Amino acid sequence: MKRPSGITFLAVLYMLGALLVLGLQVFTWQRTLQAVAELGSVVVYAYLSAAIFAILQLVASIGMWQGKRWGWWLGALVLFLVVARAINALVAIPVLLQQVGPPETGLALEVIKYAGRAILYGFLIRYFFTDGVEAYFDVAAIPGRKRFAYLVGVTAVVMLLMSIVVWIFGINPL
Repeated sequence: MKRPSGITFLAVLYMLGALLVLGLQVFTWQRTLQAVAELGSVVVYAYLSAAIFAILQLVASIGMWQGKRWGWWLGALVLFLVVARAINALVAIPVLLQQVGPPETGLALEVIKYAGRAILYGFLIRYFFTDGVEAYFDVAAIPGRKRFAYLVGVTAVVMLLMSIVVWIFGINPL
C-alpha cells in the first residue's frame, strides 16, 4: 500500500526534528557541562529527556516511513506525549505565576502557545486514527478505542515516571 502523504510529511518532520536536537546536543556539549556546574541536575534532566525524546522520534520516523506497525505505535506515542506535555505546561502556569511571576512574553502568549500545541497535536492524533493511516500500518485489528486507551495509559506512565525522577533527584525546573 502507498504511504499516506501526511505520514510521509510527519516521518520527515520527526526525522529532521530528532536530528536537529541530537546535533545541537553534540555541538553544545561543552556549554552543557558548564551549565551543569552552575545549575545542577535540572540541566542533566533537560538534556537527557530531550535526547530520549529525540531518539524516540528518530526511531518512530523510521517505522513510519517503512509502514511498520510499531512505527504507528511510536509515532502516535510521540504525539500523545507532546499533548501531555502541553497540558502539563498549561496546568503549571498558575504555579509558575506564583513562584516566578508572569513570563516576559506575556501570559496570554504562553497560554495560546501551549493550548495551540495541544489542539494541533490532537488533530494529528486524530489523523493517526483515520482509515487510510490505519490500513497503511495494518493496525485496525485492535479497535481504535483500545489503541487510544493503550496510548493514554503509556503516556500517563511516562509522565508519572518523569515526575518520579524529578522528585527523587530533587530537580527544581524553575
